Amino acid sequence: MKSPIINTIVLALAASVQLVEGCAWYHRCRCNMADGRPDNNATTLACADLRQNVTGADGRHSTAYLTTFDANGTTWCNYGSNGKVYYYPNNCDFREACTTMGAAGPDSSCEDKQN
Repeated sequence: MKSPIINTIVLALAASVQLVEGCAWYHRCRCNMADGRPDNNATTLACADLRQNVTGADGRHSTAYLTTFDANGTTWCNYGSNGKVYYYPNNCDFREACTTMGAAGPDSSCEDKQN
């Protein structure tokens, strides 16, 4: 039988692993409005903000953090390369960028997790 202290330690370790695993890299992300709908304006601004922090992102061959539109007209911020290194939107960083750019949603939406 495990002691209560060991059970507490095991639960604390499991919780910390979940927190660490909460942030990940994705192929594309978007900002959300408070009602969960896409916030295209905030996505465009957040993506541009991330792009300006990438060395070499302004080169003509760079695809790092460019926006695209899907069939529904939703703006997405996409992974890409500056010609040397690939950059993937991180859901935690992107959520913060969305909030900074005025998105009212509590979280961003990301798809296609990078392994």
